[in-house]
Amino acid sequence: MQYQRFGGKTAKGRTVVPHQLKQYNNRWYVVGTEEAKQPRHRFVVAPLDRIVELKVKSERRNAEPTPSAKEIREYFSHIVGVSLLPEGKVQEVVLKARKPEAWYIQTKPIHQSQEVIEEDDEAVTFRLEVIPNEELVQQLMVYADVVEVMRPASLRKEMRERAESILALNK
Repeated sequence: MQYQRFGGKTAKGRTVVPHQLKQYNNRWYVVGTEEAKQPRHRFVVAPLDRIVELKVKSERRNAEPTPSAKEIREYFSHIVGVSLLPEGKVQEVVLKARKPEAWYIQTKPIHQSQEVIEEDDEAVTFRLEVIPNEELVQQLMVYADVVEVMRPASLRKEMRERAESILALNK
């Protein structure tokens, strides 16, 4: 396939063995394997709207077994969205959300691992077991004025930096 990155002037040729289509945030992605990216990247994810040319080949150079739907699901189980960096590690994320907005987060969880660990009259504290990624940060930015990231410190710092950027742009 010829794949056009955002901001890229020319499309890049890639040979990907597709395994599954995945939808996130109104965009469709192909989940596949790419020999050039292995073993660092078990799977690659390419948005369909950035594939500018596609050629179908019926034979594979070294036919490795096709991963099961369960294996792909498990690969994505610790993230929000579709971006998974190979060096990413599952971390405990603790969020304190002000009421009444906290109830929305409670009824529409950010991630499947989300659980309530504390609640009082003013706020609900949630715990998630996730690999922090861009989609998690974007989701937290939706609630930026009502959610405090308690841990990890790296995610708390990322949210603070985003807030500072917002303030700088909107002087």
